[in-house]
Amino acid sequence: MKVIEYIGKILPDGHLSIPEEIRKELELYKSGDVRVTLAVDSIDMQKGCEALMQLMENAGSSGLSDVSEKHDEYLYGKPK
Repeated sequence: MKVIEYIGKILPDGHLSIPEEIRKELELYKSGDVRVTLAVDSIDMQKGCEALMQLMENAGSSGLSDVSEKHDEYLYGKPK
């Protein structure tokens, strides 16, 4: 398996940018499955807090009483 590394950006729509030289190199290989590994430097805590606050507002007075224990599930859709 060939390893190709590059630094990209996360685009506003959630897709990743791929530099043109990497695209050209990928054209040399057959279409198929690839292994993708992401390494991120930091998380935007402000965006995370805003998303959590929005969830809490939408739940109203009835829900999310366990948000401190289940925040990963509420934010990312997966159990902690």
